[in-house]
Amino acid sequence: MELTIVRHAVPNDPETKLSPLQSALLNDPRRIRIASAPTGAGKSYAFLRAVADRGDRVLFIVPTRRLAQNLAASFVRDLVETCKWPVTQAENKVAIWSSDQSALLRDQRPTLSIKGYRLRQMQGLDDTRDGGEIIFAVPEVVSNLLLQRSQAAGQAALGIIDFLHQFDQVVFDEFHTIDARGFGLAALCARLVSRATPEAVGIGRAKVSFLSATPLAIQPVLAKLEIPETEIAELEETVEADFDPDRSRCLHGDVVLRLSDAASLAELVAAQQATVATEVAAGRQVVLIYNKITDLRRELPELGMVFDAVGIPRQQVLVINSIDDSRRQEGIAAAGFQVGRRQNPDQFSILIATASVEVGVTFRAAQVMFMEPGFAPLSFLQRYGRAARRGADGQVWVRVDEAMANGRNNWVRTLRDWVAAHQGQRLSIAELTTMLSQETQRHFQTADESKPRYFGQLSNRAVYTAGLYWNALLKHKSNQGPRKTLLLQYQPASARAIYGCLQTVRRLESHRMYGQSAKAWCDRFEKQAYSLRDIGLRIRIVQGDGHVMDVEQLWLARETSILDRGHQQYGADGKDEIRIFGDLDDYLLDPQERKRVKRTATFYFPNTPHGQGLTVNGELVDAWCRLLRERRGGEGMAWDSDPEAMAAAEKLVQMTGLVPGDEDVFSMAASNGIW
Repeated sequence: MELTIVRHAVPNDPETKLSPLQSALLNDPRRIRIASAPTGAGKSYAFLRAVADRGDRVLFIVPTRRLAQNLAASFVRDLVETCKWPVTQAENKVAIWSSDQSALLRDQRPTLSIKGYRLRQMQGLDDTRDGGEIIFAVPEVVSNLLLQRSQAAGQAALGIIDFLHQFDQVVFDEFHTIDARGFGLAALCARLVSRATPEAVGIGRAKVSFLSATPLAIQPVLAKLEIPETEIAELEETVEADFDPDRSRCLHGDVVLRLSDAASLAELVAAQQATVATEVAAGRQVVLIYNKITDLRRELPELGMVFDAVGIPRQQVLVINSIDDSRRQEGIAAAGFQVGRRQNPDQFSILIATASVEVGVTFRAAQVMFMEPGFAPLSFLQRYGRAARRGADGQVWVRVDEAMANGRNNWVRTLRDWVAAHQGQRLSIAELTTMLSQETQRHFQTADESKPRYFGQLSNRAVYTAGLYWNALLKHKSNQGPRKTLLLQYQPASARAIYGCLQTVRRLESHRMYGQSAKAWCDRFEKQAYSLRDIGLRIRIVQGDGHVMDVEQLWLARETSILDRGHQQYGADGKDEIRIFGDLDDYLLDPQERKRVKRTATFYFPNTPHGQGLTVNGELVDAWCRLLRERRGGEGMAWDSDPEAMAAAEKLVQMTGLVPGDEDVFSMAASNGIW
């Protein structure tokens, strides 16, 4: 089955060479901008122009270190080729804040203080050259600088006010990936800049932008954080069917969308190997995107034989997924393909990936893509939009089998039926988008057609996780004196609510029976502000060839036999480590042997030192609250001793969705891997 999504473009001003959205991102006077534009529309290009034309300093926050690397490389190239900057100037005006960059700096300069170095970078990358500057960062790095727990002698404390003074633009790219737990940093910036009026001295000059091709509605949360609607600009790029080279810029050419019921993605690629060979011979890329890491790994040998048959060298194939990207060394993966998150995707002819490429990673020239549909309609749109950019015609093959179409993802069946009903037709990108997101669009559509359509809504719990984050900043040593006074003055009501509940629970600390448990519980709860994402425990795997990778424990338990073999031990640094013979893929289970494994962890209560093992899922908060309300033995007497304190603990968990447990430590450790 197939149809064609026709060429579409965005208007481009002949003088400024900017689209309406790009111009608004540069010139709209409102301090907070929520911007929606299709993939490939050039949302980040506006900030290239801000750096090159206006000398702005930009902090560009992205969800993954690979995206930071990808954007930084593209930015340097565009400054040189488009803006005609000298190479040295461009390279010195672009920086990356991520764990990969930290590791590289430590290799080059072992005695360097990374935090001190970043503090200096924040104040200026290269003052010896004219022009603006941009820093690409993952959110954990920025948050770690704001909430750093240790401080070197002679190193100045860094606060959020410093950030808002040092940057003209603070950008949260792909903001649909931010969940309630991680919204505190973004909420902090938005709340403060919305108060930056002539009467509010000391907040800085920064504007805050949220960018996404599939945006969430975050305005309800911003409203509850008391951010005035008048300070928020909702922006959407204009997409046109007509393309006029004098007044518009083409995003995608005609793209043929084909659905196949092939048994595997490798089988589908094998059937189209002549097309693959033609694309590679023409200097273009071919991209494969799997739903599951296990399927990708299992099919690598078969794909290797397909590429061998058409003369594509295996060293021209890059494998991208969370397991191989965690390797400490760049090099060769199973089937002789290349791996490593420091590898530049532009340098390879074939990319074999999972959902890790959905978030903003652009391909050099990918006009042909083979993909599985993803696990949600917006995932499909993110994948589909990576192909055939800049006006090129293309083909996107989508593997949809009966299990996908008849599973829990009803939208896959809707997609299949829609393509069948429009067999051979030429349709617009708007029609595809509307079909995929009709339920959420109907729910979030506003009467004002000038405002963008949203494809989901940020949980109300983000209001209170933002309040928890604000409290962590208030307690931090970088915010004393006038800074603390300012943060207290502008703290949202949710920050006061979190503080009040915590103080109420801490009354139990004076109780002879519950005191230590209450203090430990409150401390654990407050520490959750330091972890922006819920990342499960990862275990270090050392393969027989010495290559090291960090693999999620749940995946190992479900997809491999490794944990059943008793290999687990502790490495020299005390972290969980397993040494195996051969390669990780040697331990993959057959599909029929896959185990149903639930993620569990130990969670704690303010009235007992004993934790309780619970399943980590959508029912966790309710399960924890039921256990808290049980009156068992002496521990249940806490409800009689101080019912308000116990009720406050329950309220904290219900408001934020955060339950203190052992995995807090694991999450923070895993977050270090993202930095």
